[in-house]
Amino acid sequence: MPGDNKFYKYLVVYPFNVLSISKITVIMLLILSLYGWDVKQRTSGSNFLLAIYDILAIGVASISLWFIVQKFYWLKVESVFNIIGILLSLASISTSFVTTLEPASMQSLTHILTLSIWIFSAFWAWRETYN
Repeated sequence: MPGDNKFYKYLVVYPFNVLSISKITVIMLLILSLYGWDVKQRTSGSNFLLAIYDILAIGVASISLWFIVQKFYWLKVESVFNIIGILLSLASISTSFVTTLEPASMQSLTHILTLSIWIFSAFWAWRETYN
């Protein structure tokens, strides 16, 4: 039956729905961070590296989500994407702390939240995926 094997079924199958939700959350938070960067850019000339890191992280999360939807739950693939996401989040946090004088700006807190979600995704992928 063609309706039984729908691709979006794997968005809601446990334990992979946790990875799907975390990747979608990361994408939404990074889009909000890009919007905040755009607003800041118009007013204060914020650092351009933040936008580059956010766009790269959105790409990494989107590709990882695509692999999840296509039913490729490989530990090595998810680990690589999660490590890249963690590194991009750390770069964004350090750039945000250097460019803003406020240690608790909304962009910094958003990047800290995305870092924690990337770390959780790495742990979950290590625990629940296979090669």
